[in-house]
Amino acid sequence: MGLALNFLLTILVELPLIILFFKRKKRQSILGTSFLINVVSWSAAHVILLTTDIDPYYVIGGIVVSEALAFSILLERNWKKGILISVIVNTLSFFITQLLPGDELFKQHLS
Repeated sequence: MGLALNFLLTILVELPLIILFFKRKKRQSILGTSFLINVVSWSAAHVILLTTDIDPYYVIGGIVVSEALAFSILLERNWKKGILISVIVNTLSFFITQLLPGDELFKQHLS
């Protein structure tokens, strides 16, 4: 259950932040593309983390770079803006998922 809860937190943190980088007219289309980018990158990261012994911080760094490229190409932003978006949203979602005791909160509500 921990992975699902972390994914939900990641989406709830990152998507609202990403759309803030765009004008109101483009936000609706950006939301779907950003969601797909997050699904792919989050899934890839966890497959790598669960099947290899690569340091998690290297995997996270790779995800930040991959998402920056995806934001630049798919969301039609220059590479500087893509890196900025990726670093900000991934840093915030990483700290939030690390700080919130998701599994413990979930178990308390089930008891």
